[in-house]
Amino acid sequence: MSFNGLQPSSGPFLLGPGQSTSIIMWYGDPGNDKGALWIMAHPLKGQPPTTLLVKNFTKILDYEIKWVNSEGDSGYDSDSAYYRYGATVTNLGNQAVFFNIQGGGNT
Repeated sequence: MSFNGLQPSSGPFLLGPGQSTSIIMWYGDPGNDKGALWIMAHPLKGQPPTTLLVKNFTKILDYEIKWVNSEGDSGYDSDSAYYRYGATVTNLGNQAVFFNIQGGGNT
């Protein structure tokens, strides 16, 4: 399983020089387990030369909230597990750059 060209519906991501952003993605709603995945930042053509550093790969396990009490405590439904995947992207270049993400599963 692979993906290419993922970006927000409003258009590609934009990072200024030295800036970082965390990206979280998932398959299905709220998020299906797709095993081990890697995410790579893909700088779009037609821009100045740049280097995008990708690190802090994460796989996130979460649950739907089942209850919340008046003290703010909450509990989750253990049968409602879902997974999301993340990474941090840093622009090591000297100018702002547009990018999207690509990647896929380890086979």
